[in-house]
Amino acid sequence: MTSHQAFIERNRASWQRLHDVLDRVTEEMMARTLPNGWSVGATLAHIAFWDRWVVARWDQYDRDGEIMALPDGTDDLGNSAGIVEWQMLTPAQVSELVRTSADAVDRRIAVLSPAAIAHAQATNRPAMLDRSIHRDPHLDEIDQLFGG
Repeated sequence: MTSHQAFIERNRASWQRLHDVLDRVTEEMMARTLPNGWSVGATLAHIAFWDRWVVARWDQYDRDGEIMALPDGTDDLGNSAGIVEWQMLTPAQVSELVRTSADAVDRRIAVLSPAAIAHAQATNRPAMLDRSIHRDPHLDEIDQLFGG
């Protein structure tokens, strides 16, 4: 079982890494395309969306006492629906969205009750606790593109 402090530390490290990318990425860099065909800016906005998604899921847990099971493919549908809007955001909008979303989810996770943590672990939802699971692979792609 993963300790609360361990995933808080991983979230903090991925938060710092995310902010470091935002601090060094220029407007031109935001428009560059990653191997999956998405721009850097859209990929960063995608990270923000899924961070907000986790906040919404924890809010739902507070209301219902469980993390709702979602059908397979929900993440693909979310990405398909979101990509057009994510690519329309300006670099400044992306940066603000990413920063506020990462801050919100990390704060939310940091104050979860032991029962909420146990529920996420028992139902095999590690990314509901450890956001580095989602953030870091995308940040790796961005770093590879820019040689960082």
